[in-house]
Amino acid sequence: MKNLFSFVKNLNVQSKSDASINKIDSTEKLLALYRQKNYKRIPFLPNNEECSKILDRYDILPSLLVRKEYMDIIYQDDLYRGDIIYLRWLANPRTNKKKIPAYFVFKYGISVNERSGTLISLGYIDKQNNLTDKAVKLIELHSSIINEHKFPEPLLINDKQTEIYVDDKAFYDDLLNRGVINEQEYKEAFETTKAANDASDELLTMNKYSSKELKMVNNNKRGITLEKSGDVDKAIELYEYNIKHRFQGNHPYDRLAIIYRKQKRINDEIRVLEVAVDVFEKDVYKKRPDRNVKTNRFKERLGKVHSDKKHENERRNNNE
Repeated sequence: MKNLFSFVKNLNVQSKSDASINKIDSTEKLLALYRQKNYKRIPFLPNNEECSKILDRYDILPSLLVRKEYMDIIYQDDLYRGDIIYLRWLANPRTNKKKIPAYFVFKYGISVNERSGTLISLGYIDKQNNLTDKAVKLIELHSSIINEHKFPEPLLINDKQTEIYVDDKAFYDDLLNRGVINEQEYKEAFETTKAANDASDELLTMNKYSSKELKMVNNNKRGITLEKSGDVDKAIELYEYNIKHRFQGNHPYDRLAIIYRKQKRINDEIRVLEVAVDVFEKDVYKKRPDRNVKTNRFKERLGKVHSDKKHENERRNNNE
């Protein structure tokens, strides 16, 4: 029995040792990866678990690394892009100062706790994190950075500008986790869909976006609100914008197909479904798990609409 206890004790010690090795490995490997990519300044590294997640997904999502140019000094006081965003965040009265957004670490590669001391010493904020006139002028000088933060760049996959989303939920998960929308906006975006009812409390993770994509997200949200208020024509206009720009989620195609079916606009219904099939076949990332399912679903609906149109034409011809 004593030997058994010794064995278990040694096993526990070994497990802790292995965990320590893994901890060192994940952090050191991510550090080595940044050095391999010739970063002049290494981003602030998150905890070991997050480092491990980044490394696990890096081959598919290389954009998980902080962008190299975000670690460049952009101002005479050795300030980073993330410093400008942090000052703007502090200036915004609507932000919760007790909850620091994760994007400072994961997108901009800074620790606000560390950078706060620098900003205080440089005279941009006081010890209570109030902005000085110097900070206000700096924000005005770099307004383009603020705008880029509001409308991020698209996700890069294997050096190609594209998306990799599991479904519409993943699309909004991504925006939520990058701080583009808040939790309430996230839930509102799914308010009228069954998938949303199942998923709205599952705030999972993913990753990056352009101003056009953000506009399409807002169009979907506004469209839902407009439909509820009875302004269907305006909702149609917003959804039509999205399909014109080949939105890679199913929401605008589904809504337009349903609306046009109710309005007996069968040719428009066919047009929308044909675009949906084309987008999911040609634009959507081929390894996206929902791609084939949704492509087939749209094809089936398209086939049914064509069949309905044929029967309607036959009925009219017979009546004549």
